Amino acid sequence: YEAPNHDAQMAVYTTEQALAGKFQEKAGSIVCRDILKNPPSDPVPSPRTEEYYAQRPCVRMVYTAASILDEYISQHPIAER
Repeated sequence: YEAPNHDAQMAVYTTEQALAGKFQEKAGSIVCRDILKNPPSDPVPSPRTEEYYAQRPCVRMVYTAASILDEYISQHPIAER
């Protein structure tokens, strides 16, 4: 067993929190239910219609996350090994 590198773990956690913070700034939350504005106790699913999918922000949220990650990667290129 090799103990985890605490400094490396802290760097990953710090980066992850910063990226999640950027997403939250743009989306308003990192919780899907909050983004969708669904009440937490609503067990009745909405009918899956064309209108239902047109109003869902899921694709836009994936694009937002990908854009944040793309920006991060371009600013922090992986060194060649």
